[in-house]
Amino acid sequence: MADWKPQRPSYVKDPYPALARLRREDPVHWDRQFEAWVVTRYEDCDFILRNPHIFSSDAHSAAQLNRSKLAAQLSGAANQGNQSVPFIRTSADEHREQRGLASPAYVPERYRAMVKNIGWKWLHGALSEPDSGAVEVMSSVANPSVIELVYSLIGPSDTERSHFESLGSDIQEWRAQSDAGPLLRQSGVRAQKNLRDLCTAALSADAPDSGAIALLRSAVDREEIAAVDASQLIFDLSIAGNNATAFLIGSVLRVLCIFPEIYQQIKDDPELAPLLVIETLRWEGPTQFVPRFATQEIQLGKRLIRPGDGVLPLVTAAGRDPERFDDPDKFSLDRNFRAQLQFGSGEHHCIGAGAASGLAEEIALALLEITDSPPEIISEKWGGTMTLRGLQSLKIQI
Repeated sequence: MADWKPQRPSYVKDPYPALARLRREDPVHWDRQFEAWVVTRYEDCDFILRNPHIFSSDAHSAAQLNRSKLAAQLSGAANQGNQSVPFIRTSADEHREQRGLASPAYVPERYRAMVKNIGWKWLHGALSEPDSGAVEVMSSVANPSVIELVYSLIGPSDTERSHFESLGSDIQEWRAQSDAGPLLRQSGVRAQKNLRDLCTAALSADAPDSGAIALLRSAVDREEIAAVDASQLIFDLSIAGNNATAFLIGSVLRVLCIFPEIYQQIKDDPELAPLLVIETLRWEGPTQFVPRFATQEIQLGKRLIRPGDGVLPLVTAAGRDPERFDDPDKFSLDRNFRAQLQFGSGEHHCIGAGAASGLAEEIALALLEITDSPPEIISEKWGGTMTLRGLQSLKIQI
């Protein structure tokens, strides 16, 4: 019988053989560790994500039914210290309302030039270091570029900007690995508390007229959102997706290293860069699963899902489903079907998806500009957490 063991080192290194077997033999699989259904077929994952009223992100409501350890864990984390419910754990209606208040900060007109400037700055800056063209991508390009983009979009005051970025970097480092030692964990928890306080203070501080902070402060003044919820939303926007975006950047640059034909295709036609990112998300996306909870009884495959059950659509498995993608283990820019699920789907589609993809595109284009041949990988190390998988380090030689 197929099983799901994401903590195994062999799985972290290459999860796709195990996921393929699970998809073939038990596509709606009961996992005892999480007390949740693990779903691996594209069609099922897409259905779950597109129907938030059937499969809700509201862990608190699901926990009341006492059918899922996962719901209890996420509900407990959400309510720790009497904090407001995180943006990604709200019900569909509340999520839609909060999203609408912050979304103008994440439109292409605002981030398009931003991602180009940030991406090229960090890639070219890393190459200016005296190491004969050798670059450790994650620490010198991916992680810092993501932090700069995140806080450029959020828009804290100039006096608080460095404080936001410093705390965000500490949290990002801690959350990137499941085996973080006690000192790193302590530092991350402390940084998270300090960032919460900073987000609360930002609502009453001077800030630029654009950005999520300014938008939410105006919404509080209009009584469209409570101050505690606005502060929580700023905090969520400060940390949600940071590690996933950094992992995406690492994977995109790794693809350019290991597939010379793909490198040459983008080199010859830079307008293919968006397809490079989309295919990387499908082929080796960082997000492993997106927790949801059933609100009603429903049949999924051969399984009966009951209200309160936890459901884990494994979007990383969906991206390699042969029923949806021809020759799914092959990396190709010539696919007809490109609806990958890494950013979610429907109402809960990632608010920063465009900015994250744009940053990855621009860093890839910056690399292509400075060399005529694919870089060589000197070393790499895979890692992450239960929910994210990616490169903890990637050293390349230009």
